[in-house]
Amino acid sequence: MSKHTPGPWSVKTPLNDPRAFDVHAGMTILTRGYWAYNGEADARLIAAAPDLLEALKALVRHDKAADEREGLEACLERQEAEAAIAKAGGHDA
Repeated sequence: MSKHTPGPWSVKTPLNDPRAFDVHAGMTILTRGYWAYNGEADARLIAAAPDLLEALKALVRHDKAADEREGLEACLERQEAEAAIAKAGGHDA
């Protein structure tokens, strides 16, 4: 499995095209989008992906530890979180 480009990611509007939104990792452009509807919001969500993935992994780890202490089974929400982490390629929750 290949890894994603590490964060942080950011959103910038290129000077030569104010209709576009670039998602950057440092000085590298990861993607450029021309979104007519909610373009900047969509680009910001993409840019937040690495941070969201790491936060979700931390919550799952915390929930697993609490369940192990209390002898509880994984709840549906944790199973959904684990599925989202796997979908993102971040299998090591």
